[in-house]
Amino acid sequence: MNKPVLLDLFCGAGGAARGYADAGFEVVGVDIAPQPRYPYEFHQANTFSVLVILLSGGTWQGYRLRDIAAMHGSPLCQRFSKMLNHGIGSREKHPDLIEPTRKLFQASGLPYVIENVEGAPLKFQAGQFVRIALDIDGQRVARAFSFVNPPQDPLLEFYGVIVPEGPLSPRLARLRAGDALYVAPNPAGFLVLSEVPDAETLWLVSTGTGLAPFLSLLRTPEPWKRFKNVVVVHAVRYARELAYRELIAGTGAKYVTFVSRENAPRSLAGRIPAAIADGRLEAAAGVALRPENSHVMLCGNPQMLKDAQAALAARGMRKHRRRVPGHITVESFW
Repeated sequence: MNKPVLLDLFCGAGGAARGYADAGFEVVGVDIAPQPRYPYEFHQANTFSVLVILLSGGTWQGYRLRDIAAMHGSPLCQRFSKMLNHGIGSREKHPDLIEPTRKLFQASGLPYVIENVEGAPLKFQAGQFVRIALDIDGQRVARAFSFVNPPQDPLLEFYGVIVPEGPLSPRLARLRAGDALYVAPNPAGFLVLSEVPDAETLWLVSTGTGLAPFLSLLRTPEPWKRFKNVVVVHAVRYARELAYRELIAGTGAKYVTFVSRENAPRSLAGRIPAAIADGRLEAAAGVALRPENSHVMLCGNPQMLKDAQAALAARGMRKHRRRVPGHITVESFW
């Protein structure tokens, strides 16, 4: 059986290559400088030229994009190195190769990793998530969290709940100012407006902490430029769990809440899928929920996602795909 091929770009002498090879990849190194000690297949070439050839449908060294399983990049990152804070060199002399690399990796549609340095900016699209982690008993324990802050805000904000017996969340809750945690350098996820077709009304439907990606979206200009109506729907068990109410109210979005385990003024009872099916949701929002005028983004617990998609399908709506446009975009972290 052929091994999956991983392109090791900006590979240097191969510091990252051994781990990928041990994991079962056929590693192919690319660097603009000669690397006579590189331990696997190596080609001296400009990384950006290689990526452009592959992305344009061409063949490079016998490889086409469809032959590649994943990419790793270690672009030069002196521009963000802490060494420059000590007067060693100038940031302006070093190009920012991280963002151009990220854009080409994203355009490939392949899984990718970018090796980075602490202090480099973390670029993401509103609606994406990233893994944050702590080192616990010698192991790095990580979980995915959506960004609450918009991309233009350098202060990262995440929304989570404490799982008492969980390995990570109780420890995150005990962190104090100055404590360190790990934030992965590769945000991901397709709950982003660049993947959503135009519509009259954008529905942002969530349960619990699934609200987080929508809070980031709401604080960017795009939804307000592209959609006549923006409706935020948030379902929780108890009214005290309706987080970020003031923030949402200040955006101009229509705001519909559900509380399932107690009576709560100004909130609907029951579950979102039932309210889609019987018309209570669109009545509360004051706008129609139809295939010809709506796009629905869903994020939350798996049962809500399953049942809401079924209720929307009964209204003639289907899951959105790049090649087959639809009306429903879904993300689940469970």
